[in-house]
Amino acid sequence: MELDIDNMDFPLPDQNTPSENNISITKEQLKEQIKDWMCIYPVYIDSKKTKDQGRKIGKEFCCESPQALAMFEALKKISATGIGINGAVLEDKKHPKDQLRIGRIKVNYTGNKKELLKKVSELVPECQKELDEKRKTQEAATSANSGSSSNSKPTNSNKKGNSKKKGKKRR
Repeated sequence: MELDIDNMDFPLPDQNTPSENNISITKEQLKEQIKDWMCIYPVYIDSKKTKDQGRKIGKEFCCESPQALAMFEALKKISATGIGINGAVLEDKKHPKDQLRIGRIKVNYTGNKKELLKKVSELVPECQKELDEKRKTQEAATSANSGSSSNSKPTNSNKKGNSKKKGKKRR
């Protein structure tokens, strides 16, 4: 079956003019823009960490094991309230005192950092639940789609030698 481009019902996009929605910015330009923005790491609001390990606010305001993506979602919710956040970028950087957790958020905010951290830590548990629910529904959808193909694996029960013991021979 051949497709004839000339007989299609919709117009093809003009390749010479960029579309209005396609804003191209290079990594270097983005780095230059966010260079002076405020950095926020998950360790700043982790109740399991001490002040020496990087926590910035009191334990009563912190949450347990925050994720950078949940913090980013919380910042989106906070910026929707009109608090003065003019942009946020999620990066795959690590805090020097917390090398096991990946995630840094650069925020264009001119207010008090500790007040922002307190607001973020209030919303993080809710955002983590939402992200976990989304992940579970996506996993259920992908496993339902690929479930029929996983049953087609051949079994190894007919092979000879499966019942042999492995290890050193005793003499």
